[in-house]
Amino acid sequence: MKAKVRKLGNSLGIILPKDVLDLLGLKENNEIEIELKGKQIELILKK
Repeated sequence: MKAKVRKLGNSLGIILPKDVLDLLGLKENNEIEIELKGKQIELILKK
């Protein structure tokens, strides 16, 4: 799966596809933790 980095105001962001959001049950304002592992990013859902 690929995604593009996009400009969002003065920041950059990655838009997650709807099927990924649905699979994880992510909704607006959910918090995630971001961990860097070398050159990889791990997103951890905090419920």
